[in-house]
Amino acid sequence: MNKYFLCIIVILITGCSMIGKDDTPIISYEVLSKANIELRVYKELLLVSAPMNNKDNSGKNQSFMKLFRYISGENISAEKIEMTAPVFMDGKAENGTKIPMTAPVFMDEKGSDEALMSFVLPDRYTMLNAPKPKNPELKLHQLKDYKVAVIRFSGLLSKSNIKKHKQILENWIAEKGYEEAGRPKAAGYNPPFTLPPFRRNEVLIPVSAE
Repeated sequence: MNKYFLCIIVILITGCSMIGKDDTPIISYEVLSKANIELRVYKELLLVSAPMNNKDNSGKNQSFMKLFRYISGENISAEKIEMTAPVFMDGKAENGTKIPMTAPVFMDEKGSDEALMSFVLPDRYTMLNAPKPKNPELKLHQLKDYKVAVIRFSGLLSKSNIKKHKQILENWIAEKGYEEAGRPKAAGYNPPFTLPPFRRNEVLIPVSAE
């Protein structure tokens, strides 16, 4: 799938602008403490995931289109599901992982040999009422009480920016006496044509904290 065609799709479905405004709803979360660095919990995240079977962008594009078809009605209920934001990437992003377009996608890795790309479904869905995928490669799964420390920044979601803010976040976690409880993730909220000063980016690290 041509990357420019994918960008056109995303522009049409999100209505995004160059200054970062769009109508894509952001998945809900609770703020436990807020300063320059935020402690946040996602009570429940319902994900629909597709495997990324190869490491190049064609694999990511294929996974994206399978998920896009699912929310466009390729499910047993023929139900159309609105997209949510942000885009999530696991810690591999700092080693050069690129998303082929901006969309509400959660990219994760299960072990060393299976990577997943996931869309976060809107809050009204649960494992009981979410439409089942027609494509057997797609799986629904849920995260509960996903507690993370989060640092926010503008500019590009580049390797250097992710590394810089990940280090700041790790230092903060250590100073607070929290324990890291999972791999870091990077999150982008804007399409690639949004001007860097208007972008919202985040690095998130799961933590064990009271």
